[in-house]
Amino acid sequence: MGKSHYKLHFLIFLLLLFGAGEFVIAREPARILHVRLESAKTYMGYTRENKSEFWIDKDKMYRGRRNSIFISRQDMKVQWVVDTAKMTYSEYPIYKEREEKIKEDIHTFGQDYEPRFDWTQTELPKKTINGFDCVGIELNGIDDFADTRITLWICLINNIDKPGMINDLLLNSLSTPSEKEKVIRVLKDYKNPLLVKMEEQIENPIAPEIKLSIFLTTAENAIPPAGIFELPKNVKKLETK
Repeated sequence: MGKSHYKLHFLIFLLLLFGAGEFVIAREPARILHVRLESAKTYMGYTRENKSEFWIDKDKMYRGRRNSIFISRQDMKVQWVVDTAKMTYSEYPIYKEREEKIKEDIHTFGQDYEPRFDWTQTELPKKTINGFDCVGIELNGIDDFADTRITLWICLINNIDKPGMINDLLLNSLSTPSEKEKVIRVLKDYKNPLLVKMEEQIENPIAPEIKLSIFLTTAENAIPPAGIFELPKNVKKLETK
């Protein structure tokens, strides 16, 4: 009798002894969205650079940046802000966003001016950025009190399940809601667009120039580190009002 027969008999013996239900094939942990961003924003002659890492699941989000961690847990209706240098954290409840926002006249006391730009749009030559093949769009907006130029680099062939989540991370860096609205309208012209890089330059005669550059270095579906959505060990809770 060959070795293969002995192995077969031994396997049958184990199945009879423990039952077939005891043998469970280990499944690979679910892959979720993993993103790394780099950005630089210049205002009043000072440039602030940032590197951020995100892990995003359907009801959880992790963001790491410098000496801070932000964790959002929709399943627990709570979010944590962790200072990894001081090993402390603050806890805040998650409330539903108000469906209606108060709209005030531009001349209302305390209301900042919100420009409404007239836009022109220009296509740029295609190029590859961090391994992503991109189409380019330049948007120029003119308003009575400010001019803006936004350059978008968009990847149209990608394996990301929900690129809109990544696009939102970049769009939230824009200086005004009207700029964000315009970029969203541009992205809607494409199927499954992934915003890889965005540059913004605002010129205002009564305020310092603003320059922003933000881009993807990583966008993938990956297995997250264990416990990424949990508080780090040995952090002390700060009392919040």
